[in-house]
Amino acid sequence: MRLYIYILTLLIFGCENLGDVFEQEDDLPYDYTVAEGWLNFSLGNYEVAEDFFLSALGMDATYAASYTEAYIGLGWSKLYFANTLIGSSYDADRYSLRTESLENFELAYQELQENVDSDDIHKTILFAGLTYSNSVLMLHENYLIGDDSVVNEYAESAIEYSDSLMNIDNEYYFIYDSTNINLNNIHLLRAKTFLQLEDYEKAQDEILQVNFSSTDITFNLDSLYQGPESNYDMYIYIGFRGQDKHLFPMDGYLITRSFTPLLPCLDLIADNVDIANDQIVECLNYMPSNILEYKFAIKIPSLINDDSYYDCQFDWYNNQCVEQWIINFEQLDDNLSCSEDGYRTFEVISNEESLYAPSVCYGSCDLCDY
Repeated sequence: MRLYIYILTLLIFGCENLGDVFEQEDDLPYDYTVAEGWLNFSLGNYEVAEDFFLSALGMDATYAASYTEAYIGLGWSKLYFANTLIGSSYDADRYSLRTESLENFELAYQELQENVDSDDIHKTILFAGLTYSNSVLMLHENYLIGDDSVVNEYAESAIEYSDSLMNIDNEYYFIYDSTNINLNNIHLLRAKTFLQLEDYEKAQDEILQVNFSSTDITFNLDSLYQGPESNYDMYIYIGFRGQDKHLFPMDGYLITRSFTPLLPCLDLIADNVDIANDQIVECLNYMPSNILEYKFAIKIPSLINDDSYYDCQFDWYNNQCVEQWIINFEQLDDNLSCSEDGYRTFEVISNEESLYAPSVCYGSCDLCDY
């Protein structure tokens, strides 16, 4: 398309102006750039999406009637990217991204106030972003700082913007991620926010409107696996994308667990998993996911001594005195079709009561060889 524009320009202005033409900044049209940003956002390429939205914001005003959508896209991209940074070592980076996210949503809101012709779709996407960014910062400030005035200010803003959102569309879902951002999530978010404000009656009203759906998922390894460690206990290391992962023992080569994308903590509470304070922050993160990430593991001996069965003061296993054990994780290279960032992935479909992950051989995408 840009080639056609260059040719047309040359025909109009002549060859003597050729230098002037190529000195102009080679920008993509604003709407196209924003659309590319949303496409990459939908694909989970949040940093690439951010680059497109920043490019749109850098265009001359003659290319864009309003920068509102670019600000909105940049806000959502930063909010989602922050959710991919796991662990306490990223606390500062997550906080910075979430603060920048809110700043971009607020800039979009200022533009929206000046543009009376804005459609409801842009308004709802913006109000949802303002709701989520304020809620996440509320949780962050509550855990790391504990300043009630700051925490409550974020909480009150989240309630105000979610009210505005639901006044426009009380059946809202985020068109770029309807699975994870929808009416259920909004009610759950509002319930947590009302709890922060100690308005327990309203919190209960919101919880009653949340439809918690769990799915039983069965994972299994091909029982034909005959690796050197196949006689030892096997585990699955699993958690939703953007959440901490936990080890669960398998029943031989099989495990069935219930998963709740809307509130992953429910799956851990059922097993009395000890969650540290920083993990609670991540577990209750307001950006849920329906993508499970997992890999299989084997508990193998790391130290064996020569004691006999009668002298062994440790674990006597497979005719050996095992003094120490380690968890050995399967190695999944990214060039494997079933691997992404070192994990197998599985999508939890909320309207299914039970699902079965494909049976695989340990360390492979396929069944074991006979």
